Amino acid sequence: MKIAITGANGFIGKKLAENLKKKGIEVTAISRKRNKKGEYTNEFLLNFNGINYLEDVDVLIHCAARVHQMKENKEEAPKLYQESNVETTIRLAHLAAKSGVKKFIFLSSIKVNGEETKKNEFFCEKSIENPLDYYSKSKYAAERSLLLINEKLKIVIIRPPLVYGPGVGANFRRILWAT
Repeated sequence: MKIAITGANGFIGKKLAENLKKKGIEVTAISRKRNKKGEYTNEFLLNFNGINYLEDVDVLIHCAARVHQMKENKEEAPKLYQESNVETTIRLAHLAAKSGVKKFIFLSSIKVNGEETKKNEFFCEKSIENPLDYYSKSKYAAERSLLLINEKLKIVIIRPPLVYGPGVGANFRRILWAT
């Protein structure tokens, strides 16, 4: 089995790639292209020196996303989340299908269900979606768009809660330092 992972340099993708490799599974890390300033773009590097990184891939796990942009321009934010988390995801899924990938696993977010639950309640597969910020709205839009793809590509959507552990960064790291 061959698995490709986007966001393999991020917290979840990196740990996932490490664990899959320990199990003897061939893993290809797919990176985003950089612009002239060295900043990541919304395009993935899928071909290099004549090598198609999706060739012979059975499963593509899409972990890469725009997240935790606390100091961004509020007027540009909806467009940036749309481009990165929706349009890029759909383009990637179509390219995966075209390359013969059999399964596309999309890491969405529990935030699609909302920010909190009532006491003694929890989010589950029957929960009504209630995305409230640009990030969760873009993840939900990507989910809905993926489910409309009419190709021979099995779509799996996972809505993980906040994930943490050794080496965690972003908002959870701030919480650790605050205590």
